[in-house]
Amino acid sequence: MNPEYYLLPLALLCLWTPAVVISSAEVRDKLRQQVRRHDDGFVSLLRNWVNWVDLARSAAGAWMLQRVVAAFSVGQDDLATTILCVQLGLLFIGVLAQTVWFSQKLLPIGPTFYLVGLTLVLCGPKIGGFGLVLGFTSALMLRRLSLSFFSVPVSLGAFALLFHGFGMMTVFNALAFALPVLVAFALGERIAYARRPTLSRQVGYVYGGAYVPTKEALPMRDAIPTKEDVPNRGFSTPSIPPVSKPNGRLSPAPIMPSFQVQDRPHPAGKPASVR
Repeated sequence: MNPEYYLLPLALLCLWTPAVVISSAEVRDKLRQQVRRHDDGFVSLLRNWVNWVDLARSAAGAWMLQRVVAAFSVGQDDLATTILCVQLGLLFIGVLAQTVWFSQKLLPIGPTFYLVGLTLVLCGPKIGGFGLVLGFTSALMLRRLSLSFFSVPVSLGAFALLFHGFGMMTVFNALAFALPVLVAFALGERIAYARRPTLSRQVGYVYGGAYVPTKEALPMRDAIPTKEDVPNRGFSTPSIPPVSKPNGRLSPAPIMPSFQVQDRPHPAGKPASVR
């Protein structure tokens, strides 16, 4: 038996292991919070070590699988189509295992780094590198990381045609990048990413053009401010004596705020008559 056949179990272990298995509890909590974040972009993904592990294991698994397929397909030209379909099926199972996670319900996950590792091996460093750079740059210019699942497949196809390397692997890689968006659309959920957990933001308010932090968060969102928190605008409520009714009872006095009125100077001349 060819020694390279022993790489197949290791390749499937690298490709089929879901990222949530090796993630911490804090990262799983971030995956469950399917909220659009305007401040956490690509940098928060770079700070998570799980994403770098995904990139390394997907690239290593795809490379080992190619070695096994190349060793098995020697002298079997009549089975080339079958071998290619089996290879694509094994790769598709790996991508699907990273994209869908069942946690009380099905959640779509964006395995960005996992797909990057596959792209660099399946499409090659030249087509894959240029396609990834152009696709991610176009998405980040629009400040939406999820747009990379649209832009990267288009850029991969464009550079594959430009460098005369368009083939089945390019088509599969483009569909693999678009799979998270298709799953999210089918489930009606927002794509989640494995981000590094960060501390919650400091709660405060803006007064006089400056940010004033508070020691702890308010228990209610629409809390009523205290008297010290309300700025003085130069108005007061005069005390008005109660008003007596015809029946002899006293009614409470109405509250009428009085504001400081500034006298405006009148013009010396008379206004011109309108004819």
